[in-house]
Amino acid sequence: MTFVDGERQKHTVYPPPHQVFTWTQMCKIEDVKVVVLGQDPYHGPNQAHGLCFSVQRPVSPPPRYFFIFVF
Repeated sequence: MTFVDGERQKHTVYPPPHQVFTWTQMCKIEDVKVVVLGQDPYHGPNQAHGLCFSVQRPVSPPPRYFFIFVF
């Protein structure tokens, strides 16, 4: 996290520090069977919140998520 902390001092980095490990509030590590890592970076405020392929309400999901949710 030292590298990311340094980048936060120079640039805007998403999600905010308090939301990086949001997944830990959703389940216990012992219950995790699969980890999905997102590749597309979030580039705007109020998008990234620590869960892959997810945005919080009232933010509309990006159009590219359509294929994940429909198929």
